[in-house]
Formats: sequence, structure tokens, C-alpha cells
Amino acid sequence: MERHVRLIDRVQEQTGGSTRHDLLAIGARSAEFLGWLYQDLGDAYRATTPGPLPSR
Repeated sequence: MERHVRLIDRVQEQTGGSTRHDLLAIGARSAEFLGWLYQDLGDAYRATTPGPLPSR
């Protein structure tokens, strides 16, 4: 899931118009879902830390 969020972020930087708008919306929803997953796993730091995800 982290890879998907990073990929969406990279691709949206290279697009424009409605495509970029759609990618930003999908990216935001994906990042929110990822936060929920980390919260369910009990990882409060990764669930609440904004910004780029550290590589694993």
C-alpha cells in the first residue's frame, strides 16, 4: 500500500488538469486508508505522521 501512495504522488506531479485532480483525490483517500491500517496495527507514529513515507 505504501508503494501505491508513493507512486500516485510521483505520477500526479507529472500530470495536470482533471487527471491530476483525480490522482490527488485517490492519493488522499489512499493515504488516509493507510493511516487507518497503521492505527489498527497499533503503530500510532506511522498512523499520524504526515509527509513522505520512509522507505522500508
